[in-house]
Amino acid sequence: MTFVVALLRNAGMSSAVVSGFYTLLGAATIVSARLWSGLLDRMHGGQALAVLLAFLAFATVMLSRHSPRGKPLGCGV
Repeated sequence: MTFVVALLRNAGMSSAVVSGFYTLLGAATIVSARLWSGLLDRMHGGQALAVLLAFLAFATVMLSRHSPRGKPLGCGV
């Protein structure tokens, strides 16, 4: 997470936007713990991990396909 500030600054974001980003990230972390806890309680063994990793893979593919100007996120070129 250390380099997210540099990435946002490089994209021309202000200090207020960076602070807002971290505020939303913290809130999302708190909410996600509540959302995923039900799944983790119902599934035992590796099933919950498999679902979480599949969701992460899907989100990664979607973000990489919809990045600005067709470049990978974080690409300064």
